[in-house]
Amino acid sequence: MEEPVLAVDIGSGTQDILVYLPGRNLENCPKLVMPSRTQIVGAQIRKVTALNQDLFLTGNLMGGGASTAAVKAHVRKGLKAYATKDAAKTFHDDLNVVKKMGIELVEKQPEGTERIVLADLDLAALQQALTAFDLELPSKVIAALQDHGECLEGSNREFRFKKWQEFILNGGELSDLVYREAPGYLTRMCALQKAIPHAYVMDTGAAAVWGALCDPVAGAWRERGLLVVNIGNSHTLGVSIKGSRILARTKRQTQIRRDIPDEEKPR
Repeated sequence: MEEPVLAVDIGSGTQDILVYLPGRNLENCPKLVMPSRTQIVGAQIRKVTALNQDLFLTGNLMGGGASTAAVKAHVRKGLKAYATKDAAKTFHDDLNVVKKMGIELVEKQPEGTERIVLADLDLAALQQALTAFDLELPSKVIAALQDHGECLEGSNREFRFKKWQEFILNGGELSDLVYREAPGYLTRMCALQKAIPHAYVMDTGAAAVWGALCDPVAGAWRERGLLVVNIGNSHTLGVSIKGSRILARTKRQTQIRRDIPDEEKPR
């Protein structure tokens, strides 16, 4: 690549950030490991709850997990939670389910509420962090994130499996999972591209597979075929790959530690 690139892996616990600078060894490119936006938003919500203030959520659909747990705890305390439709889809694809959670849908901020903006990637915050080290934010953005896809009926996990099956039956080319314009059912990716139109997006698991193939040991087996396994905080993905084609995949939820409350486990 001949231009700087901001590459971000958006996870449930952290966002792993790489600023790729042409001509510099990859090991010497700036890197950051910071709390993920869902962790940041979850903490912001808990602060509002502690102040016994009502809450207004705006912005775009983003990853749930910690933020969802915080909203549920806020409502259980008897406090009000309001959200725009775009923000509300963070908590469930079906807005009727969101309403049953106790979140009221509104178009503008109610008086007396604390406003929190939802987004998977905050470029302004990253620019502020990089400026402190005399670095510019690259204009080219590549983001990896997990998106089950919008599923209004049945299991979103089964929906995700179905889409993986369709992908494999249609050729399974790994490069086809890099989106300049994400398909409409991948609503989380679409929301990120709505906020950052020039961003390229990719599924976290698929990005991990591609990264594994860059390893010289794994890469040596690429043309003969190999099994690549990505073990994440919340999910495990395994694929059989040969050349650039994924031939099969298996995916399951990673074992969650028993000491994590049910409401904080990823949906």
